[in-house]
Amino acid sequence: MEAHVNSMEGVKYDFLLHIHFPEQEPIEQDGTFTQSGSRYRLELPAMVSMANGNSQWLINRDMKEVQIHDFEEDDKNNIMNPTNLLSIYDNPNFDYTLINDHQIEFKPTDKYSEYSKARMTFDTSDKSIQRVEVFSKDGTRYDLVVNSMTAVANPSPDDFEFDKAKYEGYHIEDLRIN
Repeated sequence: MEAHVNSMEGVKYDFLLHIHFPEQEPIEQDGTFTQSGSRYRLELPAMVSMANGNSQWLINRDMKEVQIHDFEEDDKNNIMNPTNLLSIYDNPNFDYTLINDHQIEFKPTDKYSEYSKARMTFDTSDKSIQRVEVFSKDGTRYDLVVNSMTAVANPSPDDFEFDKAKYEGYHIEDLRIN
């Protein structure tokens, strides 16, 4: 699976995210995640998060606000970052067990982790990720169902850059230090 994903210059996932909070109705959101190396773009109905390897932009569509931060490689313990979530199989902070020929369960090596486990289901024929479930110790469960995974031959740098013209009327707060 790792070799399959790493062989692509870029990859795009279309997904459905179910968030289950204890004693509440689940939240469902359609989204896309595109990645090429350290560059990525996550789109959900109310927000966009993108990074070009130098800067990161967090765009809140509901509040019409953009925050700009210095890009930092993410903490591998934060598996809710899409880059970490979709490459959990390569994360040294999790032990894994093969449940069957198409499912792997991951448990954090840190007993103080906020997560109890994660489970990845994949298609055995083409090694594509079908679903990733994350179980938090507070009872919250995240269920990411991958509708499609597509190789992107020549990802456009524009996909990972903030274009101010597309967000006219948004408050922009530049929080970069460097």
